[in-house]
Amino acid sequence: MQIKLDVQEDNVQKNAERAKVLGNPKNLLILLALQEKPLSLDEIHNKLKKKSYLHRESTYRALEKLVQTKFLGKEYDQINKKIIYRIK
Repeated sequence: MQIKLDVQEDNVQKNAERAKVLGNPKNLLILLALQEKPLSLDEIHNKLKKKSYLHRESTYRALEKLVQTKFLGKEYDQINKKIIYRIK
């Protein structure tokens, strides 16, 4: 997986925050889990609980941080009635 940051003088702070998020190995594991297809919180947590996140709340907070820093998008899946996370 390759991640590129377009650093310009006017977006240095934003990219510093994004780089900080990438500094957490658990967040990188989330991005790797989502490489194949979009997943729900429970699906991501079940994939990662053996490797990193023990608590569902920790997984949720990490996902929201990745959404906030624009690495992930989230949408409501009306058919399955759950929120799905995907790489932007």
